[in-house]
Amino acid sequence: MQRHVVLCELFAVSVLSCVTLCLQVFIYRQKSPRLIWKTSPALCLFFLSTSAMAIQDFCLASQWILFGWGVVENIAENTFFLLVVAHVGLVLRQFHNCATIALFAQRVYHLLLPTKRARTFNHIVISIVLVFFFVGASGATYNMAINSISDRPPVPEGMVTLFALVSMLIRVFFLQLIFTVCITIVIMIIGSYMLYLLKKYKKNKQTTLHRKENKFALYVFYVRFVCETVPFFIDVMLSNTVHIDLGKYIGPFGALGSALDFTTKTFVYFMLARKHKISSVILNKNTP
Repeated sequence: MQRHVVLCELFAVSVLSCVTLCLQVFIYRQKSPRLIWKTSPALCLFFLSTSAMAIQDFCLASQWILFGWGVVENIAENTFFLLVVAHVGLVLRQFHNCATIALFAQRVYHLLLPTKRARTFNHIVISIVLVFFFVGASGATYNMAINSISDRPPVPEGMVTLFALVSMLIRVFFLQLIFTVCITIVIMIIGSYMLYLLKKYKKNKQTTLHRKENKFALYVFYVRFVCETVPFFIDVMLSNTVHIDLGKYIGPFGALGSALDFTTKTFVYFMLARKHKISSVILNKNTP
């Protein structure tokens, strides 16, 4: 993989991360995280995890851009520095995945029981996904601590790719792979059921808020499927069947897909919130 191509992809990741954060600032100005939590705890966790991931993606991309430029040297002393930032991203990814499960589960509940309050259900779902997150994050962190290698350069000579650390910490990344596959399957199952219910109850009367959140959840499912789920499973199948590592040929596509996923979903919610605000203003003006 050409170095300049990888650096361009990493630069695109950093730009998309900045765009995501700017859009989130506008969203939080319209509605603070505290107000979002009162309306939908799952949606609040989803956006907080998105903000954290955008910051981490920017830091990770900047770190590897500096590595590609030679500012960060390819020496054993920098292995831990490169590893920790990548590991934080893995942990935040687990948190975001759990928040996505909670978001889809909440939509399913509202579609099945639209007239019932979801406060108790929200607390139960949030508690379950947080426990699941802490177990997964603790296991990955423990494996990183006992299997990290710092007596060799972090990246083989001539390589500048986010996947170079896999050869160093195969156990850590294998555990993360198993966790990601399991949680992705759960997301796909709940998300598919949510799509079925959205289609089934499409003509039912809904509040403007629920209609907006249902539409956003629909976009979240499709954008995630295109930007992350499909590339992830293609990479897994190729690496396990014909032993082809896509990262060696097309660079850090996972980081680029993740950044594009976050930016797209944040932009969609920003447009939905803006449209909802404009509609509310027009309605208030027309109300005698």
